[in-house]
Amino acid sequence: MSDSNAGGDGAMNTIRAGRYELNRLLDAMDAKNAKNTVDREFVRWGYRQQSVTIELRHPGGTVVRLPVATRNLSNSGMAVLHSAFVHPGSSCAVELEHQTMGTVEVEGEVTRCQHIGGTVHEIGIRFHHQIDTREYMSLDLLSEAFCLEKVSPDKLQGTIVYIDDCELDLKLVDKLLEPSFMSVQSTTDPDKGVELAQRGCDLVMCDLHMGETSGVDLIARLREAGVRAPVLMVTADTSQHAKDQLRSGGADALVSKPLTHEKLLRAIAEFMIGGSDAGPLMSTLRPEDPSSGLIAGFIEDMSVQIIAVETTIREDNSEGCRQICMKLAASAPPLGFDPIGAIASRILEQLGKGVGLSYVLSDLQALIKTCRRARVMAPASTDPAPETEPDSDTETKADAA
Repeated sequence: MSDSNAGGDGAMNTIRAGRYELNRLLDAMDAKNAKNTVDREFVRWGYRQQSVTIELRHPGGTVVRLPVATRNLSNSGMAVLHSAFVHPGSSCAVELEHQTMGTVEVEGEVTRCQHIGGTVHEIGIRFHHQIDTREYMSLDLLSEAFCLEKVSPDKLQGTIVYIDDCELDLKLVDKLLEPSFMSVQSTTDPDKGVELAQRGCDLVMCDLHMGETSGVDLIARLREAGVRAPVLMVTADTSQHAKDQLRSGGADALVSKPLTHEKLLRAIAEFMIGGSDAGPLMSTLRPEDPSSGLIAGFIEDMSVQIIAVETTIREDNSEGCRQICMKLAASAPPLGFDPIGAIASRILEQLGKGVGLSYVLSDLQALIKTCRRARVMAPASTDPAPETEPDSDTETKADAA
């Protein structure tokens, strides 16, 4: 049996299924499980690969490398098809194709093995460290590829500024988020929306088409005003042209109208649940800290550092990786980004023992993901509130209560 990860239509796997046979088998499995309502934290995306290499380390010490067919993939694990039983608890590593870093070995553990029929077994694998499925598949947030499957409203807390020229939609969002701990500040006036966002928020939501002001124009105004909070575009226009506009305009994600409770929670949770790998990572520095003025520059440098880390992985450049981690370990904690500094320090410690980059690959992936989560926003205004009545079209949840 070959140890290589042979791709293409001619690739073979342990169940000896060609592409047609594999798709027919997976279609039948998906149809059989269509009515299952198992609650999962992460969405399982269909990931049908005819051959992916997996290294299985059996409890007895035997290590084998096998080409297996795959069924699905999520941030926390995947399902593959194999021709024999595998003991749950067995350690494993799966070779996945990353869109920018090439072949990446993802460590995990077999959690279940179910007999499907004949010699076919479905093996469930849980990853030791969460991945971002969007980095391995053609998925993005402008196609509503939200990773969290079920979101409990009581896990959402923070401040949203919602700008939409439809008052009915403003009321709908406020109603849908009522069970959560979100503070929603709504307005039909783009100028007022920018002002509210400048005072401080965790997320900006806005409509793509708002009369004379488009959502893309509004993103530019927000950034010019110093607002760095992610922007979630709300629109009924999901055409490719609209997505291209949003991508070039800097939108972070799209959620389509009509809004539903589940869809809205999943979209917001992508940015608001800070305890997950999808949530934002904010600086812990207080606005009055002398170093707070350096945070924006640090965030802007993150994209450069991410590319640099990915390059060192592709080139197997341990020294280049060490230099980047030294910089992040020294600069991130003083600016309030301790998680970035902690991962960089951990990588440095391991590299100092003379190990190769393959040994710290999972930590490098975690570093890239954590750097991508780094966010900065304008601090909330400390000026006294003006002694005027609030605008008729601006309402927070607290006001409504």
